[in-house]
Amino acid sequence: MVTRKTIKHVNRYYNRIIKFIPMTLLIVLLSFFLHHEVIQANHIDLKKNRQNEIPPAVSLISAPSQTPAFTLTPIHRVSHHKNLKAAYNHNDQLWIKTVKGEKMISDTPSNQTPKWSHDGEWLAYSKPLKQSSNQEEILVYHLETDSAYSVFQQGYQFQWAPDRNILAFKKDSVGVLNVIDFRDGKPGPFFNVATGVDNYTWMPDGSGFLVTSNGEKKLDGWTNPVLYKIRLDGETEADVKKGERFFTVPGTLRKGGSEILSIGTGKFRWSPDRSWIAFKVHPTASWAMDNNMLTVLSADGRNFDIVGEMAGGFHFHWAPNRNLLGYIAGEGRLVFGFKNKQFEVEEYHGFRSTPYTPENFVDLSFTWTDDRHVIVSRAEEQDWSNDPAKRVLPELIHIDIDENTQQNLFDLLFDYGDFDPVYLSGAGKVAWVRSNWEKHEVWIGEPDGSSAEKWIESIDQQGDVFWYN
Repeated sequence: MVTRKTIKHVNRYYNRIIKFIPMTLLIVLLSFFLHHEVIQANHIDLKKNRQNEIPPAVSLISAPSQTPAFTLTPIHRVSHHKNLKAAYNHNDQLWIKTVKGEKMISDTPSNQTPKWSHDGEWLAYSKPLKQSSNQEEILVYHLETDSAYSVFQQGYQFQWAPDRNILAFKKDSVGVLNVIDFRDGKPGPFFNVATGVDNYTWMPDGSGFLVTSNGEKKLDGWTNPVLYKIRLDGETEADVKKGERFFTVPGTLRKGGSEILSIGTGKFRWSPDRSWIAFKVHPTASWAMDNNMLTVLSADGRNFDIVGEMAGGFHFHWAPNRNLLGYIAGEGRLVFGFKNKQFEVEEYHGFRSTPYTPENFVDLSFTWTDDRHVIVSRAEEQDWSNDPAKRVLPELIHIDIDENTQQNLFDLLFDYGDFDPVYLSGAGKVAWVRSNWEKHEVWIGEPDGSSAEKWIESIDQQGDVFWYN
């Protein structure tokens, strides 16, 4: 915007320097002053617009009419990314991004979720065997040496120990649990731990495993899932104590008006004080897409509680230091509609459940940032559509569970939604996927909603980024 003040400035400088500066240089100076005035005017207009904005917020009792309109996100550069590390699938390839840059480590995507070692120096992943797309090879990549090692063919369900570089995995479909040692900087021999294992999780101290033997169909009905504790002994992890029968899951689980048949379990998660173990109990495979029961078992196996119903693909997490269990409650897969998905927190040992999702909204995922603050991905309820352009575009909402207050965290980009928030404790940042259901980007920002920045340009699907955290 050229004003009278602009012309006055130009005339004043012109009279001072016209005798000494060639005409070409004078034109350059004139262009500079005009450009400077335009930037100043635009900056003033932008500040006015920001001052006039009302910060959007969604309270626990808010109505759909109070949902804020989508606005364009101002981009701010994050100061440092020294602790950020992620693997992701892009263009049907597996990539890694760190502070040193991006690198493709596999020309095929990892069909199973890649897993970082406890120190972030190793990444375990899988790829289909060339001779069979139904069978997979487990590989491990070492960042420091830029080396990849083949661990086992026809293996799956791999997990790193929580305290050292030992990888556990299962052999094909026969339920043989194995471990292999990488502490010498390269793969050592692997050892058999147990057979008949359907699901397993490392103990929090890395001393062994909590495993499940699933129920089986017999002539007179299904048997019950049984949990066992298996301990490892010896420096080479070759010595294995016999499995200790720990808990038998009841054959049928009921909560409210819902009931499922107990066939198997999902991942085990220990409470911060390790006095409780949370896990989902699932029925048969197709049924489990819609109905599972979130349960909690005391560490001594004496107390068993059914928390609530969950659909397949939705998650639960303990708070970092309090015995608070957050989860997305509600049955039904998303293709039945974006409905009946509420974020709730269950307190142990108080057994008090608190819902935090307003009426007519759904919460799709969440992350704890500390013991009282949660970030959820929230949208208004609506039916599923096969047209990606007509699906929900959620936004990130910050919840203070102690004060019972909620507010929007980051502004949205037009025609994009914010999915799958993850708090990265090592970097102190929030990461999420910004997607329109066809294009998917990875963004990071501060937990207070500032400094939003695109960190990965493109991933194949919303769930295709795997953080070291």
